[in-house]
Amino acid sequence: MNILFILSVFSPLLPILVFWLFHFNREQRPKWVFFLLLSVGLLIDLISYDIARKSFSTIWLVNLYTIIEFSLLAYFFILIIKGKKIIKIIQWLYILFVAFWLVYNFIIKGISVYDYIFQAIEFILLLAFCIIYLFQKVKIFQTEFVYNTYDFWLVAALLLYCAGTFFSFLVITSDKVTPVTIAFEYISRFGNIFKCILITVAFCINSKNSLDIEEKNKKSIYHITA
Repeated sequence: MNILFILSVFSPLLPILVFWLFHFNREQRPKWVFFLLLSVGLLIDLISYDIARKSFSTIWLVNLYTIIEFSLLAYFFILIIKGKKIIKIIQWLYILFVAFWLVYNFIIKGISVYDYIFQAIEFILLLAFCIIYLFQKVKIFQTEFVYNTYDFWLVAALLLYCAGTFFSFLVITSDKVTPVTIAFEYISRFGNIFKCILITVAFCINSKNSLDIEEKNKKSIYHITA
């Protein structure tokens, strides 16, 4: 194992420790979503490493993590995005994603075949959810700076990770290790490390969800309605 691999695998430990260090984190549901996501990701990385050492395929674990990750993050955006119509759209997209993922991974291809298609679809949807969140933020002039809210940093972590590793899923996968696959592996590892750093920042912020702040600002003359 090289140093970058070790840092990437164990980088979730930092935000996990900070989550438990500050008690206010446990009172905010969006943070719990990321705590679970980090914990599951760390566990799957460790299990994958152990299985790989025994010369067994870990592709099925990667595919399984895709559906777990998207389930948690879809719920996260349902918590922080405002608007019943948008939330309904996210819910339907999630249902369709899960349905097609099950068909593709258990009927068409098989869970042991690397599913780069649904990983790319997941990242596209997550990028869209991030843009919707940021678009809603610019519609409200708040007395509190946006970077003082933890949900902003959580979305920023997702945005950075998705944008930084998205194109790795457009590369045709093969069993051979090439300079291209190595390069994207490094990009992915760096993206994971920076994602955990931004999540750690979010876990250090004791603020209400930005939607609660928005409710306070509804009486302000600077509130802009759609």
